[in-house]
Amino acid sequence: MLTRIGTRLSQLHSSLMDAPPVLDVLQRPHPLLARIAQPYTKEEICSDETRRFVRSLKATAEAQAGVGIAAPQVGVSKQLFVAGFEQSKDFDAIQPMPATVFFNAQIHVEDTQRIPMMEMCLSVANLCGLVYRPNRILIRYLDEEARPRAIRASGVLAAILQHEYDHLVGKLFLDRMTRRDLKRALFTPTGIAPPDFPNL
Repeated sequence: MLTRIGTRLSQLHSSLMDAPPVLDVLQRPHPLLARIAQPYTKEEICSDETRRFVRSLKATAEAQAGVGIAAPQVGVSKQLFVAGFEQSKDFDAIQPMPATVFFNAQIHVEDTQRIPMMEMCLSVANLCGLVYRPNRILIRYLDEEARPRAIRASGVLAAILQHEYDHLVGKLFLDRMTRRDLKRALFTPTGIAPPDFPNL
C-alpha cells in the first residue's frame, strides 16, 4: 500500500515538473504591445524551444480563461497566437474551433459588412467595449509543423481571430473602437466579461 502511494506521489510530482509555466501577461501601455511582430522561419516553428513556448502560451490562456492569446502579450514580439472556442449552450450560434496555433497569419476579408461585438482583452485590464469587425474572413497561416493552412470564419469566431491577429500588428481592441464608443467603454472591476459574450 505504501509502495503504491509512493509511486502515485512520484507520478504527480513528475507531472507537475513537466507542466508548462504560466507566463505573465503584459498590460497596456507597454510599448511591446504597439510593436509589429516579426515572422517565424520554418526552422524556428519546428524547434524544441518554440514547441515549449507554445505549450506555455496555451497554459497561460487556459489559466486566464481566455479564448485566445498572442505571443506579444507575454513579451515575445513574434507572429504567433493561439485561439479556440468550444461549442457551448451559452454561445450555440458561434462557430466552434478547437484550440489552434497560428504562425505568420494573414487575414483576407471576404465580407465587408461589419458586425458589432463587445470585446475585452487580457492586456487591457477591466475594460470592455464595442468593436465593429468584418463578418467573414479567410485566415492563412502555418501550423505547428510549418505546414500552410487556411480557415474560413464568420461572426464571433471571425472577430476572435481578428482580435488576436491585431496583436501581431501592434493593435489593441481599443484602437479599433470609434471615439464615440471609446467614451462608452465599460469598466468591469472583476475582469470578467458580461455573460452575453466570451472573454477574449
